[in-house]
Amino acid sequence: MRVTCVVMLMIFLLLEFRRMWDLGFFAHFRQQGAVTDMVSISVSLGVFISYWIVEQMPPFKNFKFESLQNVNTRADTYVSLCDVARSLQIQGLFIALNLLVVSLRTVSLVSGLHSNLGLILNVIGVSAPNFAAFMVLFGMLQIGFVLTSFFAFGPGYSEMSDIGLCIYKSFSMLSGDMIFADISRVDNILGPIYFFSFYILFYLVLINIFVTLLMSGYDIVDYQLQKKGQNEIEKNPIVLIFEELKADVIGNILRYGSTVIKYARICLDPIVVSVKACCCIPAPSVPTSFRSRASPLRGATLAENQTTSRNRRGAHDPDKKLRQTLIAFATMVSFMAVWICLMTLQGRGIDSYILGRTTLSHSTLDIMFSKDDHMRAFDQINTFSDVKTWADTAIAGLYDSPVCAESGASQWTSSDNCSSISNSQQLLNRIANWNIGFLNTTFVRLTIQPACFVATEARWASGSPTLRKTPDAECWNSVCTEVLSTETCRTADGNILNTQSLANTINASGVSDTFSFGYDNPGTNLGPFRMLGGLAFSLGVTKEECQEMLALLNESRWFTENSASMVFDWLTYNGNMDLFTQNIVAFSLLETGILRRSSVARTFPMNVDAGGGYFNLHMLVLVLFGIYSALLFYHIVEMCRHVAAEFVQSRHMQKSCKNFLVDFLSEPWNLAELTSLGISLATFASFLVWVLNAFRAQYNFSMDEFLKYVVPNEEVKLYGMPQVVDPVRFLEDDWYFFRQFEGIQGTYAAFLELAALNSLFIALKTIKVVNQFGLVSKFSNTLGNGRSRNLYFIIVINLQMSGFALAMTVIFGTMVEEFSSPLSTMGALLYWVCGSSSLRPLMSVSPTLAVLFFVGFMIIFRFISTNMFLATQLNTFAALVGERDIQKAKKEANAKMGMKQVKYRNRKELQNELELELKIDQVRVKKILRPGKTTKANVKPGDLVSRVNKEKVEWQSTLAIEEYEHVERALMPEADGSITIMFQDPPRKTMLAKMKKRIFSICNRCCGCLSKGKKVKPAQKMSEELHARPHLRPTVRNFWRFHGAIAEVEKETQLYSQESDVEGIDVDLTPEVGVQPSARASESQRTFSRRSSRYFTRSESYNESDSYDLRTKVRRRLHKYLFARPGNFSETEIDLVSDRQLCAEEILQEGWDVDELTEVLQQMPVTGREVWLDCLLLALEERYEDSESSIVEVLRTSGLKDASEKMLKGRLKGHTRDKLLKFYERLDKVLQILENKASTHYFQYLERESEQRQDLIEKQNEVLHDYVCELEHEFCELSGAISSYQTKKDMMLAKFSGVLDPEYSQLEQTSKHS
Repeated sequence: MRVTCVVMLMIFLLLEFRRMWDLGFFAHFRQQGAVTDMVSISVSLGVFISYWIVEQMPPFKNFKFESLQNVNTRADTYVSLCDVARSLQIQGLFIALNLLVVSLRTVSLVSGLHSNLGLILNVIGVSAPNFAAFMVLFGMLQIGFVLTSFFAFGPGYSEMSDIGLCIYKSFSMLSGDMIFADISRVDNILGPIYFFSFYILFYLVLINIFVTLLMSGYDIVDYQLQKKGQNEIEKNPIVLIFEELKADVIGNILRYGSTVIKYARICLDPIVVSVKACCCIPAPSVPTSFRSRASPLRGATLAENQTTSRNRRGAHDPDKKLRQTLIAFATMVSFMAVWICLMTLQGRGIDSYILGRTTLSHSTLDIMFSKDDHMRAFDQINTFSDVKTWADTAIAGLYDSPVCAESGASQWTSSDNCSSISNSQQLLNRIANWNIGFLNTTFVRLTIQPACFVATEARWASGSPTLRKTPDAECWNSVCTEVLSTETCRTADGNILNTQSLANTINASGVSDTFSFGYDNPGTNLGPFRMLGGLAFSLGVTKEECQEMLALLNESRWFTENSASMVFDWLTYNGNMDLFTQNIVAFSLLETGILRRSSVARTFPMNVDAGGGYFNLHMLVLVLFGIYSALLFYHIVEMCRHVAAEFVQSRHMQKSCKNFLVDFLSEPWNLAELTSLGISLATFASFLVWVLNAFRAQYNFSMDEFLKYVVPNEEVKLYGMPQVVDPVRFLEDDWYFFRQFEGIQGTYAAFLELAALNSLFIALKTIKVVNQFGLVSKFSNTLGNGRSRNLYFIIVINLQMSGFALAMTVIFGTMVEEFSSPLSTMGALLYWVCGSSSLRPLMSVSPTLAVLFFVGFMIIFRFISTNMFLATQLNTFAALVGERDIQKAKKEANAKMGMKQVKYRNRKELQNELELELKIDQVRVKKILRPGKTTKANVKPGDLVSRVNKEKVEWQSTLAIEEYEHVERALMPEADGSITIMFQDPPRKTMLAKMKKRIFSICNRCCGCLSKGKKVKPAQKMSEELHARPHLRPTVRNFWRFHGAIAEVEKETQLYSQESDVEGIDVDLTPEVGVQPSARASESQRTFSRRSSRYFTRSESYNESDSYDLRTKVRRRLHKYLFARPGNFSETEIDLVSDRQLCAEEILQEGWDVDELTEVLQQMPVTGREVWLDCLLLALEERYEDSESSIVEVLRTSGLKDASEKMLKGRLKGHTRDKLLKFYERLDKVLQILENKASTHYFQYLERESEQRQDLIEKQNEVLHDYVCELEHEFCELSGAISSYQTKKDMMLAKFSGVLDPEYSQLEQTSKHS
């Protein structure tokens, strides 16, 4: 292990030096975490150096026990050992510091995996200035109160007799420690003043200020995360870790492996070719046909379709959904109520608790015993010698109230001359009058597992001749005797220990006349506790037998370190409560010399249908269990239906079974319900196992020889029990009864444990059902929405706490038992978080470190980390409730405005319920065909259609003439097939308005000559024409959206495309920069907007490929308008886009007609700024399509229509006209600001993209450079090889030519010389 740590340290050190070499010394340490890494590596290196220094110290290296045993060298050896101990203590401080630094760096690295993991550190970083200022104030006040408590209460209160203790008490008071009585006893005037002032100032004021600062920092960080959108795009940390490992480790393996394979193939190819050529292996034939795969089914089966349609109907039918919810709620509440009643009657908690206290605690654990003229309690037992003294008092005291039960007698008699071996008598030992021991030969059983010792090596033999090999565990509940079969074991005194010597020792005593004892193997022989092996001793049924056996064991030195564990256990039955109890008192000696004490009383029933005592509700328990089984079966069926429905839906979505399982189990409620059903089934099975146990059903104790229970023959053969005539058989029967009662109690205990888990998951299932009601769902949804952050907080907090636990274990573990292991230290630290702490044991080791660790831990965990959960839940709850309040306010506002929203499953359902028609630019409800969702939403004939799928629609521009009377047939559903329609009440008309309208129409008909002969401006055509066709008034809905920059570019592009198709000439539609279009497209070439095509099905005049080409051309033209540089604009366009003041006539457009506006716009070219503005408004509308926005509503100029009507009536004059002009001027400025901001935002993103591309190109260039270098190297090697082969070729040709023709021999000689 040490070698591994050294190697890893060297690797980390080399990596650190490599980073310094690559980045530079100062640049490296400017990176985040570099300083922490270097400090950690340096401290680790110091730790390993300190190990080497300590091991090289002469007292450590050359120590011998003889030096301590020699009087002349004892003092010097002791002093040198003290020096070694001090060195090890300093080394421990270095190790603790290293563990803290490593844990801090681990938290820092883990925080980089996900924003929620780094939320705590980010909040601390954001709030650091406020925290620093707050801590100055807090520290000054704390110092004042600490000094006050030290001088005022220190002389009379031990917990404040030291400055460190006063600091500890101050922080423990903030955790809820109440010391009012203690300080009031010292000073009854100053004590209450100090207590109340401290709690008011710190607990109620300063701590809440601290929490406020923390939550303000949390809100800032949370807002930054939401603004950046990190929570939506970040990967799971586990997935990220595996991807990094895959990229680094597996990638390197594949890269180097492919290199090895490549060179291996180069080396082995000639050999393979030679072998093939020699063996004449034929080439494999090429397959000429392949088996085609079966194509997947295109449709689902009839059953799947029926299931899907049924699920859809249930999902969209509110009444059916409500009925299903109520049924699920009723069944779940019934299930929970039945379970509570069943476990209340079956568990009988208060009876079991009282019975356990009576038979165990009051009778043995609370008994005081005397040793060395001092009274001791059970908690003061520290050695097996103390166990012997305690057993002489407590265990022997269990035999103080014996009685005799005789066959045919109506009551118990005296125990004198009572023999349990007799068939007509039974000696009973009573505990608290009514709890009896009912076995024949044994009331209390003692099981001992012997300890195994081996000889110590020569260096340490003089100090300790033997070394214990028994496992360092609590052997009373585990097997610790297996070492006896693998080692030559000895006792602590050095004597040989084997099973035969143990049996001979016991059998040689006076007790062996009746019973025979021997070593029992674990799991095979009856006798020991839970058949764990060892020696089983019966302490008899009388007090004399008990005392005699205890004395014999003491003489055999079993109440010493020769024993690894001792277990005293006895069985009792209480007839009044009809309950059995197994009482256990156990002791285990660890290798450190510490004696662990354990005690437990396990109460369980044996009767199912009838029994003794007051409890006579057995049949009710069985009935409740039957009801529980039926409800459990119902929930299993419902779960199967739910899984089947989800599986069918996944099949429709063409998902594999693996993906279905992953998606299904990733839902927390599904996982909880499956776990709950599994635990419920396990509980059901364990209860049946307990009920159907043969020994439970058949066992009874009786004085009648024919009625008492007899051990079955197969059990006798299984355990090798002696014959009935053998006196030892009575003891073996009792051992068998002990074993069977242990089995029944274990089954019943497993049932209770499963029942406890089942209760928890039943409560979770009930929460799932209740969560469907609105009043409860907001609380459960708060937990659900914040669960990811809470989980990440738990991970980070556990990492931080692990660092504290490891450091404190190293420093305080050798002196304080609570901090002796990392796990126990974690438990103690959790107690600190909960407010329960005791610092005196730690201060006895190091007062300074104890106070520092306590204060630092309380600040980090108690005041920061814990309140992060509070901040998360408050933030999540506020967001959830705020969103619900907004939705509620919207519904109320819609109700006041007459808005009604209805969602239809599909178009067919819509057509079956109502008919829609278009009248004067408004779609109205023509007729209600049948009751349904429409009537439930209180929709009536005449109501207007405001929105379709949350979008406003320009009806007259998007509907064909034949669709005016049946608009519902033209509506386009969403992706899931549903159609959501927002209805609005028709405008109410007063009597005065109706009269004015009628008079106005009469005047228009009678006085049609008023406007004759009057010259009208081109922009102010006859108003009567506007009244004659009111749908042609210029509004945002019917005109401006279809004459904006984007729409005009699309019209021009399609017009030019049609002209080029007619003429057969390929025209480049990309406008040359600086060249203006002559005029906009005429109204006859108008096309439909792409925005409205999402809701209506239209037949296009061109096919799919033409549509794609058209969209491509439009996009190219828009890019030219949007991203043309200012230097490329023509002077005309620059004049058009320059800022200028708008006149009143242009702003108000009084009396303008749609046709006139069309003619005017045709003369105006499209500019880049106009396209920018149009894109900006479109983005705003799409951004807030699901919710109303005041900005979007203002920019839509929804009041333009009302203003035009006022202008027609001549009422827009004076102050009203000025206000409208000022409004449009301000609106123009707002649009300019938004346009500039949008341009700036775009170019910022463009700059980022450019920088990213530069970095990417730089990395690609580096890779390309390395590749070119490698290629150049390979090319040089290949060129050299070619040149070498060419030279060899020339030489070989010269040699062959000399052999073939002597005239060329001179050429060969020439080639040799060359």
